[in-house]
Amino acid sequence: FLSPLLEGNEYLICKADCELKALVEYRDMLMMNEYLIYPLVFRVFPLMLMAVGNSAGKAEFYRRVDDSDGALLGVGNLVALLTSLIESRVLYDNMKNALELERVAEAKYRGIFENAVEGIFQTRPAGRFISCNPAAAAILGYDTPEELIETVTDIEHQLYVNPRQRHELFDMMMNRVDVKNFEVEFYRKDGSRQWVIISVRPIFNEKWEIEYIDGIMLDIAERKRAEEQIRNSLKEKEILLKEIHHRVKNNLQIISTLLDLQSDSFVEDQSRRFFQECQNRIRSMAMIHEKLYEDPEGADHGHACQSRVLHGCDVSRVDPTQSQDARSRGRKGVQ
Repeated sequence: FLSPLLEGNEYLICKADCELKALVEYRDMLMMNEYLIYPLVFRVFPLMLMAVGNSAGKAEFYRRVDDSDGALLGVGNLVALLTSLIESRVLYDNMKNALELERVAEAKYRGIFENAVEGIFQTRPAGRFISCNPAAAAILGYDTPEELIETVTDIEHQLYVNPRQRHELFDMMMNRVDVKNFEVEFYRKDGSRQWVIISVRPIFNEKWEIEYIDGIMLDIAERKRAEEQIRNSLKEKEILLKEIHHRVKNNLQIISTLLDLQSDSFVEDQSRRFFQECQNRIRSMAMIHEKLYEDPEGADHGHACQSRVLHGCDVSRVDPTQSQDARSRGRKGVQ
């Protein structure tokens, strides 16, 4: 039925003597003996159709439908007027729907922005905040985003503990790099220091100059405190290990010296050899202990050697001159 309009015809007309079956069948539906159909707001398909016509049995005023220039001119003017009104309405409805969708989307992302635990911010290269969320203000010790935006007018010198880090950040951004997980220490509102991780993305203008910077910051103060505690704990353990090593080494030296002194009182060779064997074992244990302290990675081998020493295997060959020197030092220590 509408195929002629889709093929380019401006209108469809059904006059009293029309014999086209498709048009004649629509007389009853339209309740018109004669009619003229115009498409309104034509896109790919007509958005609406305007039907103008009459029926001798249903209208007091009866005017024949024809396709003369005068008749078509009057209908054409009416079509143009209606088309303009309909297009204006359609445009209004589309704009209204688009604005509503935009409002819903803005409310959704505004909620995410306002309630995010990460600090979200936007800054100018000159060093001022364009916008930020409440989390960013809280991380830096400010009560509201507005206070942060109004107070901080020079990010490099007001926020950065080490201003050179901002230059490093800009060098990376100018190389077209989205900087991620950049650790930096900031000053808070009260002057205290705050460690954060920032990830930033530069937005360039047509001259490839940074127009503004989008960024996210995360508070890592707790992580930094935990790392400091671990470092202090390791330092304390290292000091304790040195003290234990020193005491064990001294105790082994004293035991060896006492055995040496005691062996001088024996006349029998067997007894003397027994004490010397004990001395050699203690010296071997001292050497293994020293090795374990200097090279903790060799602990498994060291424990195996120490086990053999304790079971009677002499793993060292002690130079008699070294033994004599050790004996003299030990005697002086005991005295």
